[in-house]
Amino acid sequence: MSFLLVLASLVTFGTVGDIKLDLKAAKFEPSGNDLLGYNEGDEKAFFYINGSLTATAKVAEEGEYTITINAACTAALKENAKFTLYVGDKVISKDFLLTTEDQKDYTFTAKFKAGDTPVKLDYTNDVYKDGEYDRNFYVHSVTLKKK
Repeated sequence: MSFLLVLASLVTFGTVGDIKLDLKAAKFEPSGNDLLGYNEGDEKAFFYINGSLTATAKVAEEGEYTITINAACTAALKENAKFTLYVGDKVISKDFLLTTEDQKDYTFTAKFKAGDTPVKLDYTNDVYKDGEYDRNFYVHSVTLKKK
């Protein structure tokens, strides 16, 4: 019996700080627009226009966290998508340029207080010309891990 308690406590302590944000429940701006939102079939947020996604991070412990954003894009005019990352009202990275069109993890570090904190991504460099080019941004996941 004590072995199971020890094992249970190790599993619990091992997962403290690992938080996956619920992109399906995120708030998208501008709202009511079918050019940005969450695609359940592909399990990703999509941005076909400039806009923002705000999800709530429910953090149990105050401290420094690694934020991993798994993202991809469609490049246009020889440039990949850019986004600005906010934690609360603080800018963590402004106009961060994706290094590839392929799905990839991008990591950042930020301090969080215990409780609910908004994490916001702003897609900032959309371009479109009918039949010629269309830059888009995709967010597959956002996770936090306590450092």
